[in-house]
Amino acid sequence: MREDLLPVDFRDSIRLLSHALSALHDPDETAKQLAIPMAADPLGWIYRNLPDLRGRIARSQHLSITTAVLGPRAMRDLGLPASTLPWYPIMRFPINLARSIVAALPGRLDHATARGRREQLAFLGQLVGDDNPSSHQRPWPSDTSRVSR
Repeated sequence: MREDLLPVDFRDSIRLLSHALSALHDPDETAKQLAIPMAADPLGWIYRNLPDLRGRIARSQHLSITTAVLGPRAMRDLGLPASTLPWYPIMRFPINLARSIVAALPGRLDHATARGRREQLAFLGQLVGDDNPSSHQRPWPSDTSRVSR
């Protein structure tokens, strides 16, 4: 993936997501062939502690979010479990709401940005099995005064 094609901010991410979603229609056999291994992807992530359990939990979270976005019919069409409940987005909503409210307080945006970046890098390390994911770090603006609100 060329870095110049990656989104640079929230609006750019939404634009790219909208573009990608507008190109998707009814899933064909190729979509099914991709969906099943993608749903199992969290089972292959690198976990330091309790890897089997954490992989199964991450897969359940993954399927839960996918069900919330796509719905049971699309899950069935993709060959994924249609009976998955969207428990994870419901569970995370109050936590994310509280974090967003705190981040909106005066002087807290820099702290929230730094925490989010640390979490992002830790997740990247989990995906690639790197104890030092900052070695893959793309330059990140430290000045959040330019962040759109």
